[in-house]
Amino acid sequence: MSTVRHLLPRLTLNRRLLQAVVDQRVPCAALGVVEERQQRYSLIAIGLPDLQNLDTLGDGFRLGNQALAGAGVVALRLTFEFEGQPALHLLLDPFEPPVPQVLETLSKGASFLVLVVGACGVATFRDEGQGQAWQSAQTWQDRPLGILGQPGFDQARATFERRQPAGEHLAWVGRGDSGLLDLDNGDRHELRPRP
Repeated sequence: MSTVRHLLPRLTLNRRLLQAVVDQRVPCAALGVVEERQQRYSLIAIGLPDLQNLDTLGDGFRLGNQALAGAGVVALRLTFEFEGQPALHLLLDPFEPPVPQVLETLSKGASFLVLVVGACGVATFRDEGQGQAWQSAQTWQDRPLGILGQPGFDQARATFERRQPAGEHLAWVGRGDSGLLDLDNGDRHELRPRP
């Protein structure tokens, strides 16, 4: 009798990105790139340091995106919904690196991965990019203003959090660091699936 094994791929990502997410003591998220079987995809890494059991996330997620405008700024809010978990909200400045690069990939309908880092491990989810109404980076550049600097971002975040639906707010890790997209600098980390 033979044994059938599902061969899960190894994932390679920027070591600094992963370390930044792991080091946070609050729920957070970072944007980057992941390599799987020599193909590169956009990555959204979510850190949930209090999540003990990754199996409680279920088999998938829903991701919503919404352009928010107010007080002279434009922002992008991503909302993640995992089965049986409170919604997770991430507010991004669409002009700040690496957001335009990741948005450009998503706007083309390409696959992307979501990596969830819990207290005791990592879970990955793939979205095949079908049916998402992402706005391209060019669309964002046609908007009058982005969030200018950290004070503007903090002010916009406070405003939007007051109006935010129920759920948890994710801190944006690696804001403005386009180096987190770099997989060619030798600072790579390989994630291997459990046997």
